[in-house]
Formats: sequence, C-alpha cells, structure tokens
Amino acid sequence: GSDNFQNRFVQFQPFARLEYDFLNGFILKADYEYNYYKNQENDQVNRFQIGNASLFYNKLDSAWSFEVEVNNMLDANFRRENSFSEFIVTDSRVYLQPRTVLLKIAYKL
Repeated sequence: GSDNFQNRFVQFQPFARLEYDFLNGFILKADYEYNYYKNQENDQVNRFQIGNASLFYNKLDSAWSFEVEVNNMLDANFRRENSFSEFIVTDSRVYLQPRTVLLKIAYKL
C-alpha cells in the first residue's frame, strides 16, 4: 500500500554573480548557475549549467555607450526535472533560447 512509498531527491544549486567596474567606464557583469538534481529512488541524475556575461563601456562625459552581451554562453538546450509519486510521474523540460550575442549602442539625449 501507500505506507511503503518513499520519494527522495537531492538538489545542489550553487551560483555566482559578478559586477566589476574597471579602468574608466568599463563594467563587466557575469553570472553562472549549476544545478545538480538526483532522484535517489531510481538514481536518475540531471545536471544543468547556464552562464551569461556582458561588457559595458561609457566614456566619462560621453552620451554614447556600448555593450556586448552574451546570454546562455554554454548553449544549454533545456532544463530538465522529473519526479514521481504514487499517482503521477512527471518529466518536464523547459527549453531555453540558444546562445545569443547582442551588441547594444545607446545615445543619451
């Protein structure tokens, strides 16, 4: 019966964020996330990592600014999680936008 049902999961999700101003007018931003997910009942393991970065430049007293931004640097395709219970089994995937590189140019009026 249902008294013997067990469901155990382990999740480890470290992350790091960086914002660093250097030289005159440069700002580096970066973030990284690692996700380890294990269903201990069936030893199913899912790993997921994603990172983003940008480099911004604005010269002092200039109306112009420039930025290069990279999203999903590691080009992860999807984020996957699964679980089960006595009544339902789920396997879900969230599909991610592929790696993108953007160049931004701005002018302040």
